[in-house]
Amino acid sequence: MPVNGEKMDEKRRHRVNSEGVRPVIEVSNVESGSLLVFWGSWGFAMDLSDLGLDLTYKTSDDSSIVLKKYGEFLFDHLVLMSPNGKDVFVGGVESSDLLREFASECGFEVDEDGSMVLDHIHYDSVKDEEGLHTVVVAEPGKHLIKSAPIVGSAVGDKPLLYKGVGILADANPLVLPILSSSSYAYSYNPNKPIKEVIFSGSLDFFSNDYFESSVHSRGAESPSGNRDLAKALVSWCFKESGLLRTSQLKHHLVGQTESPPFYTVTEDVEYSIVIEEFKGGKWVPYSAKDVQLEFVRIDPFVRINLKPDGNGKFSAKFKIPDVYGFSVRPLRHDQYERFILSAYPYYASAFSMMFGVFVFGFVFLHHKEASPKTKSE
Repeated sequence: MPVNGEKMDEKRRHRVNSEGVRPVIEVSNVESGSLLVFWGSWGFAMDLSDLGLDLTYKTSDDSSIVLKKYGEFLFDHLVLMSPNGKDVFVGGVESSDLLREFASECGFEVDEDGSMVLDHIHYDSVKDEEGLHTVVVAEPGKHLIKSAPIVGSAVGDKPLLYKGVGILADANPLVLPILSSSSYAYSYNPNKPIKEVIFSGSLDFFSNDYFESSVHSRGAESPSGNRDLAKALVSWCFKESGLLRTSQLKHHLVGQTESPPFYTVTEDVEYSIVIEEFKGGKWVPYSAKDVQLEFVRIDPFVRINLKPDGNGKFSAKFKIPDVYGFSVRPLRHDQYERFILSAYPYYASAFSMMFGVFVFGFVFLHHKEASPKTKSE
């Protein structure tokens, strides 16, 4: 952002420091007039250098940094970026209360610490190694602001990668959302811990005596199952089993492949999802017959079982009920039937009424009563 209105000196040298791994401050000399706080990105540094800015690095906690001296600004531009969220401008996932307040004053609301933008449809399958779908893919034609002075023309149709916190812009004409997400994205903490707790009222249950002893009951003898159950419980509690992950979630009209922006009542929809289970130290296709799909608004209007294909893919087809909401709209005026079968009695009554009025009017206008005869006649 500009610090003052003076024009920068045209004689600028192109210089880039090779050290930019930590949050650092980039300070030029007084003649070039540029101050930047920069966080470890070579590509961004090169782009700044190509603009004619002189780049010099200092650590962010350097006390010798001065923006104004003897009543004059020493620099024309200021860019602050920090992954720790403890400085002036947010350049990372986490941010302090001071930065949140500053962002709020500028018309932005930063989501909670630890939360990230997730999109289970538009994500990079290679970079998303953890399977959290946090490496979101944005299409410039749909999600990037259409302003060449702001985003330039070199991006074109090349997809953009984003991994970070969600930011909500206020309804202010002076606030310009540069990069937005698809309607399938949402903000959540993907690393929110999921803890399993097991309570046991017996330590003997896990003892060697109970593990290795035989059970004598009702005149029969059988080996104890304590050890097998204990191993299964520990495996589940320590997240070695019972974990599921989903991928390749798709929904579209029957006979099509792309998801529409919205659906219309009574349309036929096909839904599919791939579910994997962590078993034996690796992810394998999940096998079950009770996986259900719920199509809900507030209450579920459709609840059906998904059919497995044996390779972890579950799918189902259903007709959208005649109940519309946010993602389902009613029929347009030109989508209704021209004549409804159940309304034929009303059509007949309307036409019979018109026919009766016509007959009554015809008789009333053309009927002439015979005049009574006088005595002289």
